[in-house]
Amino acid sequence: MKFRLGTIPVRVHAPFFFLALFMVSNQRDPRTIALWVAIVFVSILVHELGHALVGRSFGLTPQIDIHGMGGTTSWTSGPAVGYGRRILISLAGPFAGFLLGLVAILVSRRIGEGGPYADYAFRQLWWVNLQWGVFNLLPLLPLDGGNVMKTTLDALTKGRGEKPARFVSLAFCAAMLALAGWQRLWILGVLAVIFGVSNVRGLRDVDRRRTDGALAEVLERANEEIRREAFDRAVTMLRPALAAPGASDELRSMGVQMLAYALLRELRWGELVVVLEQEHGLFPQEELSRYGRTARELGRTEDAARIDVLAERAGAPLGTFKA
Repeated sequence: MKFRLGTIPVRVHAPFFFLALFMVSNQRDPRTIALWVAIVFVSILVHELGHALVGRSFGLTPQIDIHGMGGTTSWTSGPAVGYGRRILISLAGPFAGFLLGLVAILVSRRIGEGGPYADYAFRQLWWVNLQWGVFNLLPLLPLDGGNVMKTTLDALTKGRGEKPARFVSLAFCAAMLALAGWQRLWILGVLAVIFGVSNVRGLRDVDRRRTDGALAEVLERANEEIRREAFDRAVTMLRPALAAPGASDELRSMGVQMLAYALLRELRWGELVVVLEQEHGLFPQEELSRYGRTARELGRTEDAARIDVLAERAGAPLGTFKA
């Protein structure tokens, strides 16, 4: 389901309805069930609108998705936003929910007795937004409190706050899991596991991005040396950089191909053939065949035969370097 609130596009994904219905599966009254789904939907939407409206006031273009884990506000365009504004955007969601819950309480007191369904709606609007808002302020990624923690740590560490924020988040996941086991709160336990897995993956991504950033800088400098035909210097740069673990397959594929090309131009065939044999899965078949033809043209028939065997086994590489 898609609609717009002014200029803000909103997409509602099917898992949201499954989650909302599952949370009220003990109910048999269809009107109570429908009311609960509406309460959860409005609460999530108001929460995400808090993020979206504050972000838009800073020049960002928001988009809202409502899904099985709640909601997400993303930005399709806009300027770079500083640390302070990022914190305000993160806090705007929970406090928009607090405001909605407060309005529900005030309206309920104003109108007095409104019947069982009205009382249920006002009471749930208050509790859903209070509980979800407080939970969202925990220093736990990907919750809003976790984003505030990460942004604060980024400001203190010059952009290196994600890794410590992930470790703090994992500590909270462990505490949540222990509490869930003690109090038999299985929903809390499920959330702890989901958030824990997410943060473990996030830690891996942090290291990979850092390694990729360093490798990308080396590849750029080595490419400049190759353009200047300083192939020996390119080899010297590339070897230690490619030996470092943790780089993405695509960047490493490009780096290994660049190393092979520099070795070829240096006529260092012994080293080149070793690289091709150890990393043949990172080369396209056509390129391996070209190395084989070049070796044969230079009278290196034994090297050519070894490379031809590799070319027969070659697949499609993830990234390709072109000199």
